[in-house]
Amino acid sequence: MKKIRIVTDSSCDLNNEIAEKYNIEIVPLNIAFGDDIYADGEIEKAEFYKMMADSPVLPKTSCPSPERFMRSYEGEEEEILVITLASKLSGTYSTAVLAKSMFEEEYPNKKVAVIDTETGSIGQGLLIVKAAQLAEEGKGLDEIVSIIESLKNDIVFYGSLETLENAIKGGRINPIAGKLINALNFKIIVKIGNGEVKPCDKARGDNNSLKKVV
Repeated sequence: MKKIRIVTDSSCDLNNEIAEKYNIEIVPLNIAFGDDIYADGEIEKAEFYKMMADSPVLPKTSCPSPERFMRSYEGEEEEILVITLASKLSGTYSTAVLAKSMFEEEYPNKKVAVIDTETGSIGQGLLIVKAAQLAEEGKGLDEIVSIIESLKNDIVFYGSLETLENAIKGGRINPIAGKLINALNFKIIVKIGNGEVKPCDKARGDNNSLKKVV
């Protein structure tokens, strides 16, 4: 039975315990605060959120280089499955596909498949864990790709935004409207699916917003 290497990017939000349990290789995205560039995960989450709140502009993210993806493909496994953040939200998928072409040219005995999840965060993470479980069950690469491609259409991710400050900084919402919504303690609920992030509802206060999400 062939082993399959599972690779993803750090937007999946899987914790270290799950990644280690299923031997998932996570390639970090890059985060830039001005001229300072960090690999995702290099900054503790609490510190990152403080830096983001203190910054007058949003930090910028960029996808890993093709060479970084190629290094993640290396290993004893002959087959590699790469599952990425939605291509409409990031260039990570395109970079992984470019790395696949470069890698297969260098290692013609190996096979790489890349899946665009059309989602992100834990929606992406759920698909990755499912793929790893299917690999443990002995499913082949082509069968796993077929199953995940089918399942991804059933993944819809909802979330509640604690504040609109980042949307204001990013120019996605009018500053006056955003500050008014924040002042009234309204929480915007977003839906991530088909590669898009869209507001779909609102609620007043944290408890009500979580109930709406549920």
